[in-house]
Amino acid sequence: LFTQNILYSPIIPVSAETLQEGNFKYIDINGKVEIIGYDGKSKNVEIPSELNNKPVTSIGDYAFNRKDLTSISIPESVTNIGDYAFHDCQLTNVNIPESVTTIGEDAFAYNQLKSLVIPDSVISIGNFAFGFNQISDLTIPKSIKIIGKYAFKSNQLTDITMPDNRKTIMGDGVFDHNQLTSVTIPDNVTSIGNYTFSYNQLKSVTIPDSVTNIGVNAFSNNQLTSVTIPDNVTNIGGHAFSYNQLTSVLIPRKVESIGTGAFENNQLKSVDIPDNVKYIESSAFENNLLTNVVIPKSVIIIEAGTFEGNQLTSVTIPDSVVSIEN
Repeated sequence: LFTQNILYSPIIPVSAETLQEGNFKYIDINGKVEIIGYDGKSKNVEIPSELNNKPVTSIGDYAFNRKDLTSISIPESVTNIGDYAFHDCQLTNVNIPESVTTIGEDAFAYNQLKSLVIPDSVISIGNFAFGFNQISDLTIPKSIKIIGKYAFKSNQLTDITMPDNRKTIMGDGVFDHNQLTSVTIPDNVTSIGNYTFSYNQLKSVTIPDSVTNIGVNAFSNNQLTSVTIPDNVTNIGGHAFSYNQLTSVLIPRKVESIGTGAFENNQLKSVDIPDNVKYIESSAFENNLLTNVVIPKSVIIIEAGTFEGNQLTSVTIPDSVVSIEN
C-alpha cells in the first residue's frame, strides 16, 4: 500500500504554539526548535541552524512534504529528520549532516536523488526512508542499528557496501527492486528478510554461515545460476529463490520445511533433499527440468503442485509420506 496520492498535514503537539520566522513554521520544545512547515517559493532551501536564537534540532513530520524543491541544506544542529519530512519534493540533491542520528519513515521517499551519503552518526533509518529515488550506490555506515522495511526500495542500486562488525536489524524488502548484480552478505547476519533482494539482477550472492533463515521471496526474480545455501539454514521461505536460473541446488541438512514455490521457475536438473525435511510445500519445485527425484524417509507431507511442470521419469516416495495433495 503506497500513500503518494494522499495529502498530509503536520501533526503538532496540542500544547505547542506554532511560531514563524521568515518562511519557516516551527515549535519551541524546551528551548529547541522543531521545524514543522515551510511556505517559501524557493526550490533551493537552506534551513537555518537557529530560529529566534534557538537551535534547530529537528525537522518535524511532513515539514516539507510535497514542496517543489530541488536541493535542501540541513544544518549541523539537526539530529532528527521526521517521517515524510521531505517526501515527494523532487529533490535531486541532499547533504545529511554528521549530527543526524534518526531518519524517519518515508523521509526522502519519492524524490530524484541519484547519490546519497549516510553519515556515521545515523543510528536508525525508517521504513521506505529513501524508497523510489535513483540512487546508484550505497555505503551503510557502521553506526546503523536499524534499517526499516523497504528503506531503499525501487532505486537504481548497482553496488552496496554493508558493515560486517555489527548486528544491524534490517526490515523486509530493504533492497527490493534495484539493479544489484552481486552481493556479499556480512558475516554477522543471521536472517535474510522477506523480499530483501527480490527483483534485482543478481548473478551471484554470497550467504555467510551465520545465516539460519532465508525469508519469503528473499532472492526471487533475479538471474542466479547457482547458490550455496549455508549448512546452518533451518528455514527456506516461500518463493525464496523462485524465478531465477538455478540448475542445481543442495538443501542444507537442518532444513525441515521447504516453503511454497521456494525454487519454482528455475532450470533445476537435480536437487538433493536432505533426510531432515518433513514438509515440501506447494509448488516448491514447480516448472523446472527435473527428471529424477528421491524423496527422503523423513518427509511426511508433499503439497499440491510440488513437482508440476518438470520432466520426471522417476520418483521415489517413501512409506513415511502420509499425504500427497493433488
